[in-house]
Order: sequence, then structure tokens, then C-alpha cells
Amino acid sequence: MNIIGTLTLRHMKLNRKRSVITVIGIVLSVAMVTAISGMVVSFQDMLYRDSVAREGLWHVRYYNLDEATTEAVLAEPVFSTATRTEADGLPVLELQFGRLHKGIFDESEDVCIRLGIPQEQVKYHNNLLIAKGIVPGPYYGALYGFAGVLLVLVGVGSVLVISNAFSISADQRGRQFGLLKSAGATKKQIRGIVLAEGVVLAAIAIPLGIGAGFFAEWVALTIANRIIESIGAVNFMNGFRVVVSPLALSVSVGAACLTILLAAWVPARRASNVSAVDSIRQAKTVRIPPRSLRVSPLTARLFGFEGVLAAKTMKRNRPKYRTTVLSLVVSIVLYVGVSSFADMLMKSTGMMFEDVGYNVHINIVGGTQEEQDGAATEMMAWESLAAYTSRSFTATADIPREMLSAQTVEHFGLGPRRVTVYSMGDEQFRELCQEARRDPADYGDPDQIRALLINDIGTYIKKGRRINFTPYEIPEGTVIEAGGEGWSRKLTIHGELGEVPAGLRLNLAQFGLNVIVPESVRKTIQPPDQPTVRTVAVLSEDSAATTARAEELLGDRFGEGGGVVTDLDALMANNRNIGLLVMIFVYGFIAMLSLIGVTNVITTISTSIGLRRREFAMLRSTGMTRREIGKMLSYESLLYGAKALLYGIPLGFVTSRLMYGALITVMYFAYIPPVSSALIAALAVLALTFITMSYARSKQRKDNIVDALREEIA
Repeated sequence: MNIIGTLTLRHMKLNRKRSVITVIGIVLSVAMVTAISGMVVSFQDMLYRDSVAREGLWHVRYYNLDEATTEAVLAEPVFSTATRTEADGLPVLELQFGRLHKGIFDESEDVCIRLGIPQEQVKYHNNLLIAKGIVPGPYYGALYGFAGVLLVLVGVGSVLVISNAFSISADQRGRQFGLLKSAGATKKQIRGIVLAEGVVLAAIAIPLGIGAGFFAEWVALTIANRIIESIGAVNFMNGFRVVVSPLALSVSVGAACLTILLAAWVPARRASNVSAVDSIRQAKTVRIPPRSLRVSPLTARLFGFEGVLAAKTMKRNRPKYRTTVLSLVVSIVLYVGVSSFADMLMKSTGMMFEDVGYNVHINIVGGTQEEQDGAATEMMAWESLAAYTSRSFTATADIPREMLSAQTVEHFGLGPRRVTVYSMGDEQFRELCQEARRDPADYGDPDQIRALLINDIGTYIKKGRRINFTPYEIPEGTVIEAGGEGWSRKLTIHGELGEVPAGLRLNLAQFGLNVIVPESVRKTIQPPDQPTVRTVAVLSEDSAATTARAEELLGDRFGEGGGVVTDLDALMANNRNIGLLVMIFVYGFIAMLSLIGVTNVITTISTSIGLRRREFAMLRSTGMTRREIGKMLSYESLLYGAKALLYGIPLGFVTSRLMYGALITVMYFAYIPPVSSALIAALAVLALTFITMSYARSKQRKDNIVDALREEIA
């Protein structure tokens, strides 16, 4: 081993704590990169295996080929595997390409043109091709975007903590570098000493980081698989598994090496450019213009002499101070933004079925009206907290443009509207009339049909976005002619409801006009051959048992397809579990990112305190007590935290607002500022800086003034 390696190892042994903390920072960063890239690969692998399990292993299908064309296709060199099968009574040739790449569509098209195969007889296995990254999928942009943001944050945090560690090491060895230069060491050799430390740390930390990353990925995916097993509605046929991808592994190692190189190069270059005399005197580290050390008079009034010293100390150590503050800012932004995102995600999933008044919804579509009524009556008699029943049939009507709201035209355009006529029993209908401030007796005349307008769309999802607005501007007394093939009825709008009545679940996939009439009137206006739907909505103490019981009853009486039963509690649980699954990944990443930031803060503060032994000894020799020095350090920790919060809290709110803006494209709700998360972050930052400063200072309390001064002079 040459002299550079010997000096590097000796210095690292003499500074074990700092070396260990630096190794931990590198391990965390490598583990994060490994886990993030590994989870992306595992997600792709799960989708691939799921598509194969569902639809088989093939890339393209050719349908209904004659024998001659089939033999010609089998002779094409672009295909590696072929399987003959049948689908819908037609012969099918399932093919796999020899090499999957984005040009397979051109290759297949060339084959079809040469052999005269129409494109309508060609079908690609899109789910498999999406999983392989050949075809862009809607979720891949979000996946890669999220992973990219995390990798950038990991890179920034890693460079900060590792660069700060090397910078402290270089400053600590300034006098040593000066002596080496005076003995003839070149700039290249000085740079080599610092870079050699990076190589040694990398050789130790990178394998540990890769192992920790795969372990973290295994833990996260194991938890995810258990959640997936508990939410059968997700219908994944295969769970996640840890996949070792050479590309992902290369990315992890390459990113770690690049991070360490960047982190070590700047302090190495700076140390090599300082002259031997300045290095020995350490003049470079204390040469600061007096003007830059000016402190506000307000600081002196509020915090006294100790506060002034704390402010001047931080101004003298701007690089380390900025690095620590930036690490805290990143941690604050991450915590506030992601905590807010988690709260909004859980709120959005809770909005799915909140305040609807029931948790089991049953649509009876089979049988006659009398048979439907019998099944509904039996279900209503089951033990439940509340039960609602209604009947509905559909027609169409032309609604004038002036009666449509601007939002209706924007989202649904003009043209004929589907009209759904709902009916309820007398008691339920009377309650609705009270809400609309109308007399129930006004709606009983079958010769002059009056109806309540439901002027609300409930919760409508269009193109992935959840929207809500008032759909119609129909004046009282408006007559609407609704009908179908060979029949029509005139309905007079007499009052409206601004909310969807309890027990109704509007068919929002076919948005239209929704009105309510008494059950007795519905019988007189509905044609005998018009199909009807009987609806029962139940608020049950055990929604799963009620759902199973309803499905069994419908199957026994009406056979398959006789009705649809929806367990809203199960859907809600699925949404919450999916949200929990997302949060496990998000909070896991954030926890590791925060560890990187915390490691940087602890390294900077504790090491800087250790390097200030002479400063503390000089202050004590001038008459400052240990209590006053502790007071000064407390002010320093307060300044660290205050500066970080000054930038971190507003940026956290901005991040939260950006996440809200992305989330309301799917679900609209009022923005709630993350005040509680900001308060928790503020308390955590102040506690972290104060505890770290106090612990580091406690290590110096037994120092002898003369020994500390003599050690620096020596």
C-alpha cells in the first residue's frame, strides 16, 4: 500500500465516528436508489406475470388464417415461437417475436402486407407489451415520474451529506495537508488523499447499501402482497416479488459512484489549491471580510452577547451552515408535502360513498314486477339500521339548450337526454316533498303528472375526474315530453331537490334527467312492456353478510343475471387498502430520505462542535462560563431551525398545493392547508438541532482549557 492509502486509512481509524456516519449516509443513498429502481422493475414483473396468467404468453395474434397463410407466417424469421389455438370458434395463431422492441409493430405490418393479412385479423397483447415497456401505459408515466422525483431527491440529499462529510474531513486535515505540501506533495497527491477516502468508503458502503436496498424492497413488497391478498377486488393473479435486474443494479452502483465522486471532488480540489503556509496556519478558513460578520442590533437586544456570538459563528461557517439548513429544508418539504398528500388521499377515498345513508345497494332486474316486489319486501324485512326502496324505468326527451347549465353543455354536450323516472312509496315520497316544500297531494293526479326534479348529478366521474355541479336550469311548471318507441308521456316539473335522495344511486354512466313520482303514478305512466328496475338500499350492521344473503336470494329466484348487489363497505375498504398500499411505499421512501437529511444534520453539527475545541477554550479563557457557552449553542440551534423553517414551511405548503392540484384532477374537494404537519415538522426540527447540539457539546465539557489550546498550537 502506498503512502496515500496508508494516510487515508490511518485518518479514518482516528475518526471512526465520522467515518461510520458517512458510511451510513452512503448506505442509505445506495439503498434508496436500489429499492426505488428495484420496485419499478418488480412492478413491471408483476404486471407481466399477471398478463401472462390471464391471457397467455404471446405477443401478437393472427385470426382466421387459411393453412397456406399460416405456414407462410410460421416461416417468418421475426417470430420465435408459434402456437395454434382457437377463440370464439375461429382458428388463432399466437406468436412471439424473437426480440421485443418498439419496432415489432412495423415488423408485423410488413408480414401482413406481404401475405395479404387484413389488419382487423391482427390483435396485439397490449397488457403484456405495456408491462414490457413496448407500449406506453397511463400508469407508467406516473410510476416513472414518481420514481424520477425520488431519485433526484435522493441524489441531492446524498451529495449534500457525503460532500459535507468530505468537506469536514478536508478541513480537519488542513494542517496535515500543509505539512505534506511543505514536504513536497503535489496537488494531484493531495487530491488523491481525499479521493482515496471516497474509494475506501465506497468499497465498504456500496455492497452494504445494495443489500439493504434489496432487504427494504423485500419488506415493502411482502407487506404489499399481504394487502393485495386482503383486497380481492384488485384481482391481481400474481403478487410482487423481488427481481434482481442487472440494469437496475448497474444504475444503483453507477449512481452511488457518481455521487461519491461529485461529493469528494469539490473538497479535494479546494484542499489541493490552498498553499502550504495557509494550510498550516488554516488562514483560508478564517479569512472573512468584517462587513460580512455584521449582526443586527435586534439580535443583541433579544439574545444578548451569546446570541451575537452565535450569529457571527454561523456567518463564519456559511458553507456548513447552508448545507445543514438545506438538509433540514429538504426533510421539512418532504414531510409536510407527503403528509398532506396522505391526508388528501385518505379524504378522497372517504368521499366515494360518504353520507349516502346505506352500505348495500341491490338492483333487481329479473322477473315480473310482482316477483321483484316480493323479493324487495323480503329484503326490507331483514334486520338493518335503515332501508330504502324505489323503482325506475327510462325514457328519452329533448331538453332545450336554455334549460341546460353551462357545465352540462361543457361536459355532455347537446342532444336528447335519457330520462329516468324513479318512484317511491307514499311515506318516502312525503318526506321528499317536505324537503322540496311541496304538498304531496299535488303529485297524485295521473292525468296531470307532476314530478320532482333531482337537480344534482351526485358524484360523477368523467375521464378519471370526479365532478359535481347543478345540471339543469328548468323553471317551475315546465312540461317535458318523455317517451320511447310508440309511446310518450308529458311530465310537469313541480319542485326540485338539490341533493340525491337517500337510497338512490343514480346511473351516472348514462347521464340524463332524473325525476321522482309516487309509486301509484308510476304504474299509470309506464308502458306494460317497458322493463323496470327494483332497487333496495340497506344500511346494515354486517354489509358482507347482507350482500351474500341478497346474492343468494336473487340467484334462487331469478337465476344468473337477475340482479346486481354492491357492498359499499367492501368498496370503501378496498379504496382504503389501496391508499394504504400507496402510503407504505411513499412513507417508506420518505423515511429513508429523512434519514439521509438527519444524518447530514447530525454529522455537520456534531463534527463542527468537535472542531471548535480551541474556540470554546478561548471563550472560557476570556471569562465565559460553560452555561453561557451552552446558551450560545442553544441560540445557534435555534437559528439553524428557524432558518430551515423559514424556507421549508412555505416550500412544503407549495408542494402540498401542487399535490392537491394533481389530485383534484381525479377527485374534487376543498384544499386543507397542512397546518398540523407544519407544526409537527417545526417541533421536530427544533428538537433535532437542539438535541444534537447539546449532545455534541456534552462531549467537550471535560476539556481542559490549556490542553485544548496547546493541542491546536502543537
